[in-house]
This record gives sequence, structure tokens and C-alpha cells, in this order.
Amino acid sequence: DQRDNRAAVAALAKGRSMIDFYTYAGGFAVTAALAGASRVVAVDRSEGSLALASRSAAANGVAVEAVRETLSLAVERKLGIGQ
Repeated sequence: DQRDNRAAVAALAKGRSMIDFYTYAGGFAVTAALAGASRVVAVDRSEGSLALASRSAAANGVAVEAVRETLSLAVERKLGIGQ
């Protein structure tokens, strides 16, 4: 049960950018978008999970950017490691 954690994210989200790694169904991403985050990115390696997160965002009338990538690759890319 992630209700308390999602409430904590919602309290911090307004006007901020947010990234949801291992998004699965997009619960944290959608919560942040509904709470007024300026940009929300949902990251997962699974196309099925990203499709589910995108459907959840659409059903809630919010925009969530879906990115297919692993956490380790995203961090390596950001830090310029292994290139």
C-alpha cells in the first residue's frame, strides 16, 4: 500500500519536475502530475508498464512523459559513464 508515500510525493510536487523510476502503472507519476508538477517523466524498461502508465495518465487527464530505459543506463548516460 503506497497511499502514504504517494501523499508525500503529492505534497512536494507542485511546480517541480519529477521522475518516477520503475513506474509500473504510473502511480507516483500520475499523483505528481495531479498535484501540479511542472514536468513528470515515467521511466521503466517494460513497454507494457509504460503503456499502463500512459493509459493511467490519460484517464486522469494529465501529461506524463514515458521513457523506456533502465535506471542504470539513465544514470550512466547522465554522468557520461561508459560512453
